[in-house]
Amino acid sequence: MDDVLISKAAAIDALKRAAYWQDAERKIAELPAVDAAPVEHGLWIRQKGSAHVFKCSACGFVFAGAAIAKYCPNCGAKMDGRETDE
Repeated sequence: MDDVLISKAAAIDALKRAAYWQDAERKIAELPAVDAAPVEHGLWIRQKGSAHVFKCSACGFVFAGAAIAKYCPNCGAKMDGRETDE
């Protein structure tokens, strides 16, 4: 069986409706795959000499601003790492 992503809620619902183990396995196998993509993670690296200039660790995009974005506007990386000084 291929590894695919399915909805957690749909899987729980399928298990609740299953009469026995083989039925549960069949119901889960019949669930459609969700539309998902891998998430790139990164962090903003503060550039030397500037308090408000940061570089994306994933793609190198330079971002200038007082507020740090949660996602890189260039590559879409989720900035859930910690800010570091370069």
